[in-house]
Amino acid sequence: MRVLPVLFAAALLQACALHEERAYQITCPRPSDAARVQYILRDIARQVGLPDSPRGGPSSVLAFHQGFNVLLRANAERDSIDVFLSRSDWPPPKAFVTADRLLPHALSAAFGTRFEIPKEQLIGQITVQ
Repeated sequence: MRVLPVLFAAALLQACALHEERAYQITCPRPSDAARVQYILRDIARQVGLPDSPRGGPSSVLAFHQGFNVLLRANAERDSIDVFLSRSDWPPPKAFVTADRLLPHALSAAFGTRFEIPKEQLIGQITVQ
């Protein structure tokens, strides 16, 4: 009987993960794709209330929208455009939940078969050990 409370506590702690990230990829990017990704991310950021962060830094950063505990960003890589949505709060902020619902549909509609959800971790992806 003592095992049950321990298992319950372990399950509860696992459910309360503070960091979560989604990664998406646009393969074989065309010259106009960077602007399309920027537009899509700007539109979603506006809908969920994430401000556009000041531009600067590496030219590979296409978009960077950060609010309180939610980050929406895109990087131009050599063979792809990588898009990330992350949160660092529990429960998941409303901005994250809404962007998580909108983002894959918008990218899929815009890029069709070139839109992928990577099976392996991407280079720019944040990891939590």
